[in-house]
Amino acid sequence: MSSVSFILQLGLLTLLLHDPTHGVRDLQDPVMMVVLLPSTDYAQYSIKRVLPAIQIAVEKVNAPDGYLPGQAIQINYGDSNCSSAESMNEAISFFVKKMLHVFLGPSCDYAAAPIGRQTRWWNIPMLSMASARDFGMEKKSLYPMMTRMWANMYQIGILFTNLLKHFNWSKIKLIYSPDDVTNYLPRVCHLFSESVHFGLQESKLSAPYYKFENLGILLDNMATEI
Repeated sequence: MSSVSFILQLGLLTLLLHDPTHGVRDLQDPVMMVVLLPSTDYAQYSIKRVLPAIQIAVEKVNAPDGYLPGQAIQINYGDSNCSSAESMNEAISFFVKKMLHVFLGPSCDYAAAPIGRQTRWWNIPMLSMASARDFGMEKKSLYPMMTRMWANMYQIGILFTNLLKHFNWSKIKLIYSPDDVTNYLPRVCHLFSESVHFGLQESKLSAPYYKFENLGILLDNMATEI
């Protein structure tokens, strides 16, 4: 995640808190943001990588010409570990302790999903880089408090469908390994491929699914299919 991305996230937060008619809304002091990101350095969206951007964003928001000049902003961190269970545990803990007004993250899709669904009952806004297909498809019904700062994977299915129709192609072979980049971004290849698969199905295009347990079986089938 780039520094600009998170600065934009925090900028959006200030827009949510800002009343365009009467200025800054009456806010509790301080405004408390919970950042739920993995602490491991190898993760794309680790706290260590994102922290400098958050600090810059807070400075911009607090500047005399910022949206919340002089407003105290408290950043509380929780380790999501890119886990749905651990992320939810952290979120509940901060909610029970009344230590949050907004969530930044999680950015791992499987960690973001349960919190995104829960925030509608807590009435807590959530900003995330997570981009799973469901976050866009079920935005109004399941994720009304979640604002995505990235393209939705639903668009990937539309892209492939349009490509096939444009070139009059009728077959597509999509091969992926679900766990190859698990340390970087858990099961992102699966989410990507799932979006293409269901996108083709919705457009009435052929989208058979096969699971291969080892490389040898995959290569044998590729020779037959090609």
